[in-house]
Parts: sequence; C-alpha cells; structure tokens
Amino acid sequence: MTRVWKSLISSIREGIAYVAGGLKVIAEICIIIITSSTNFTCSRLRSAVSPPLSALGRLLPALHRTWQVQAVHSWASIVIRTSRKIFAYLAAATTQPLRRIGILATPRHGHTDGVHGLRMAGTSSIVILLIAATLGISAFSQITPNAYHSRNHPATSRQQAHEPLSISATTPNISWLITRLTAFEKHLAFKKAVIPPAPLPPRLAGGAPLSPHEVFAFLPYWSLNNIPQVNFSDITTVSYFAVHLQSDGSIMQSGSGWSGLESQQLSDFITSAHQASTRVVLTVNCFSQSSLNNLSAHPVSTGTTLARQVINILRSNNLDGLNLDLEGTGAQDRQGLARFVATVSTAIHAADPHWQVTMDTYASSAGDPYGFFDIKRLAPSVNAFFIMAYDMNAIGTPSPTSPLSNGTSDYNAQNALSEYTSVVPGSKVILGLPFYGYVWPTAGPALGDPATGEPMPETYSQIMSGNHQVYWDASTDTPWMSYQVGSQWYQAFFDNPTSIALKVRLANSYGLRGVGAWALGMEGSHSSMVAALAGNASVIKTPPQGPTTPSPAPTANGSTSSTPPAGLSGSTTTTTTTTTTTTTTTTTTTVPTSSFYGTYSGQEISLTLIQRSSISGYNLYPAGTITGFKTGNPSFACLTAGIPIPVYGIAGSPRQFVAQAIKGPQCTSGTWLFSTRPVNSTPLTSTASTQQLN
Repeated sequence: MTRVWKSLISSIREGIAYVAGGLKVIAEICIIIITSSTNFTCSRLRSAVSPPLSALGRLLPALHRTWQVQAVHSWASIVIRTSRKIFAYLAAATTQPLRRIGILATPRHGHTDGVHGLRMAGTSSIVILLIAATLGISAFSQITPNAYHSRNHPATSRQQAHEPLSISATTPNISWLITRLTAFEKHLAFKKAVIPPAPLPPRLAGGAPLSPHEVFAFLPYWSLNNIPQVNFSDITTVSYFAVHLQSDGSIMQSGSGWSGLESQQLSDFITSAHQASTRVVLTVNCFSQSSLNNLSAHPVSTGTTLARQVINILRSNNLDGLNLDLEGTGAQDRQGLARFVATVSTAIHAADPHWQVTMDTYASSAGDPYGFFDIKRLAPSVNAFFIMAYDMNAIGTPSPTSPLSNGTSDYNAQNALSEYTSVVPGSKVILGLPFYGYVWPTAGPALGDPATGEPMPETYSQIMSGNHQVYWDASTDTPWMSYQVGSQWYQAFFDNPTSIALKVRLANSYGLRGVGAWALGMEGSHSSMVAALAGNASVIKTPPQGPTTPSPAPTANGSTSSTPPAGLSGSTTTTTTTTTTTTTTTTTTTVPTSSFYGTYSGQEISLTLIQRSSISGYNLYPAGTITGFKTGNPSFACLTAGIPIPVYGIAGSPRQFVAQAIKGPQCTSGTWLFSTRPVNSTPLTSTASTQQLN
C-alpha cells in the first residue's frame, strides 16, 4: 500500500509539472507568434502572462517537498500510467511524430472496436493535452534560468542556446526574443552535408589570418534554413554561431548548433563565401559560469581537449579559424581563462598559422580590473578581440543599446575604444555593432519619459517594418522612435545605417582592425546596414527631432525657453531668450551656451556646431589646430582648458574649415564649421542663434 501511495503522489506531482510547463511554453510560443506581427501586443501579453506563470514555477518546488503531495503520488501513478496507455491508443493516428522521437510509448497490443471508437471521438482534445504535456517536459528540462552579467557588462550580449533565460527574467538588457527563438529552434532540421565545402583560395589560405581591414559578422545557426542574401564583397569574415563548449573542454556534439555545422546549408554557404574570398570561422560558446570555472581551473587539460576537437572540425569543414564566445562574471577566472585561451590558441596556430583566433569581450572589459576578461593578458593569444559594443542600455531607463557617446549609461563606444586602445594596439580590436534594438513601453512620447515595463528586443527589420517616424538623439548619435498603440506609448532604440556609419568612422579614427555585427539576417532586406558597416555608404541625412522632456516652461518675461532638441530637422535654428543685465562699473561678456569661439592662425573665429554627418561629402585635409576654445556650453567646457582641436580644410573652399574633437585624443567629441572671415565685432546680445547643419 505504501508503494502505491508514493507512486500516486509522484504521478500527481509529475502531472502538475507537465501542465505548468506546457502552459508556460504554449504561452511563450503564442508570444513569439504575436511578436512577429504585432510587437506591442507581445509586450502586453508577456507582462500579463509572466507573473502568474512565474508564481506557479515557484510553487512547484514547494509542492514537490510537501508530504501531502508525496503521499498522493503512489495512488496517482496508477491512474497516470493507465491514462498514458489509453492516451497512446486514443492519439495513435495523430501523434506518430511524438512516438518516433520516443516521447510516447508505442502500444504493444492492437485496439478493440470500443477503444477505436473512443479514440476517434476524443482525438482532438487528447492531442491538445498530449502536446501540452510534451511541451511541459521540454520546458522543465530545457528552459532554465541563466545568470546575467554584473556591472562588468550590463547584459548578456548573446544568450546561450542551451541555457536560455526564463520568461520571468526582469533585466531590461536581455535579448529575450532572440533567446526564445534560440530555445525553440534547438531541434531545427538540417540536411546532412553530402557535398563538402570548397576551400579558401590559396592566396588567402596562405596569407595573414586577418584582413588589413576586417568586417566581421556572425551567422546564427537558426538562420541556416533562411540564409540572408549576403554581399560577400562587404564582409571579410563570417563566424558560424555556434557549437557549445562543455566543462571538460569538449564540444557538445548534439543540438541544432552541431546539426547546423554538419548541414549542407552551411557547407554551401562556406563554398559561396570562399569563392568570394570571405573567410568562415567557427564560434564555440559557453555561458555557464560553473563550466567556465572548471575550464579556468584546469586550463591545460581542457584547452588541449578543445584545441584537438576544433582542429579536426576546421580541417573537415574547410573552416578558417576559431571565435571564442566565453561569457562569465567576476575576477576569479581571469588568470585561468588566459591560460586556457593561450593553450587553445597555441595548438591551433601550430596546426595552421594562417587560421585566425578571435575572442568576444565586453565593452567595459579593458577598463575593468575586476572583470572576467584580462585583456592585456589575453592579447598575445588572439589575433583580435571582438568588442560587443551593444546591450549597453541604462538599467531600467529607455536608452540606446549602442550609444556612440554620452548617454544615460556609463558604457558607450567611445569610452570602450579609449580604454581598449590604451591597453592593446588598435590592430587587435574589432568594434562589434548591433543589427537589433529594444522597444520599451513608456509613460509618454518624450525622450526621457520613464519606462512602464520591460523592453522587448527586436531586429532592425522588425523595428523598421512598423513604418514609424524615426528621430535622432544627438547626445548618443543614435536613432529612436516614439509611437502610440491604443493608450500605450512605446519608444524604440536601435541602430540604423547612419549610426552604424558614425561608429565605423570612430573605429577608423582609433586605427582599429575593423568592425563587425551581431548578426546577419537581422537586417532583413535592408542591405544598407551591411553597406554602412563596410564603409560603402554615405551617412544619410539625420532624422528630425523628437519630443523631449521636460516641456518648455514660461520665463519671467512671458517667453519660453527650452533645451535644444535631441534631433535635427534639416537646417534648424534654435533661439533662446534671456534677460540682459547692465552693470554700471564694468561690462562683462559671457559666452552663451549656444556659442563657440577659438583662435586659428592668429585670428579669433566663430565656430558653428554641426553634426558629424554633415561633413560626409567633404574632401578634407589636415590644416592645423584651434587654440583658446571658448564656450558657455558645459558639455564642451573641458576643451576650454587649452586642449588643441584638430582643423581640416575643405577642398574647393579655401576659406572654409572644419574643427573636430574626438573623445580619446581629446576630452570630448564635437564638430564645428568655421571660416577665416573676421569674427563679427558686434557685442554679444541677449539672443544667440546656433545653426546645426546636415
């Protein structure tokens, strides 16, 4: 009797788990389907579904521990086992695929006429229950929480296929949609390769591991069944993402990542890339902290194991190198990780010195002595670092994922490059940029309005499919959107060809090895994204200003004053009215916040602040520096300390010049236009006008 009682309890507990897991996964599937067509509904549905499912998930462990449930388990097992057999008979005609993969037991006996009639009558409802139970098993065994990063990196840039986040994750920096797609595509079907890929042309196969200027892009395995149209002339290296690294240094030879590696789809892609003189490398990833700890604790043995397997894979698949995507936290693994990477890299380069070894690192890693990556120690082992300069959103604040400068987060591309190039040569650095963004529910339409819920990641293609007005945030040099669905406001922050092109210029100014993107396919049909990444596209006109907060407020004299807009609309003039104070003793001239002055070739000149994109069509040449910079604008106050600002002449316009400060070489960034005509001697008035050009 005791055995039966325990069996009943176990079955009830198992049934509860099946139902909860099935409901959870079905909800997530619905959310993903809705996401593809109605982004705002997805966010609201997820917000509604997540709390009760999370509560149920927390309740289950407690139920498992209670003696009451254990007591019922034995009795329930008899019912459950009998029901399973009946269900197997009832759904025999409609659940053949489930039996083929071993989830359901195949009936051992034929059915009677009575059972056959019952099966025909109840097939629809039973199949639904079976699918829910099956998905429940999948959910409980595969969808497990994954720790996200500490302050060393605000968010996980690419969630691991084998350890996706749960639906109840609350951090705003998680690529949730990408994670969910990754989780549900673990069983993608790929054609086994029968035609091997063509090798890299000899002139490249025997050359340097990296091109003089790298354009490095990832191809995720879930894109193999719908490989995007790639202009290989714009890309030098594609990294296939990914196969999973285990704690002993071996590669997991299962799952869709491994199946994709062995697929005809990837083989054909490699052939096409090689024919266009584009390298294809393999990404090996691991996001499990416990596995990373073990790899670092035994760096020689685990590194040797990985190198041996990678060398075999590279040779058998005509691949051209290795990309390591090892994302952990804390400083405990810094030394061990460096030894592990050195072991792997030494073996791979010994097997073929022309293979490349790159490593993905956080944007903050070079400046963080307590972080997971020791950039200086790792540098001798890799041909280049791929800086994941994305997911740098300010926690809890609607903000860009990849700000070029400033922003509400401590992380931005300029800070990252300044820190990296102070530790390693620029030739060891590839700036990685996002082809995706985040959509936030907000309290209002204005830039700066608070979030009212979690953000949802969306690809560039998805964001642009809404056909909403694109605005420009001049403080971070990134685009954004503000739109309303029903009574709910949403703000989208992302990168477009203009912001990509600006960051490519920044990378060039630091003398980097190149730039890269996560990930191919996210741009959809917008080929301008890859063109901008490759530097083959001009910076398009920046979008108009968007609503900002706070709103204009009345001043003492009845006029209004406002902060200059965060975006631009063609040639925009902003006028600020202030009161004029007259003193009887001396006359003091105060430089307004909207005015800029300096000295060039002995002349005092007036500077007009412009967008960097305004000079995209100019043919510039070095023409000295500006000294004695003056302004009342606090954003540029550091330049008034005597820092020289480089000047460039404009070919064809002998009296027109551009002054450009870049954070890193200078203390901040800014671009100004000026002429050598004498500055207007009229005293400064209470009204100042600044024209921002495009």
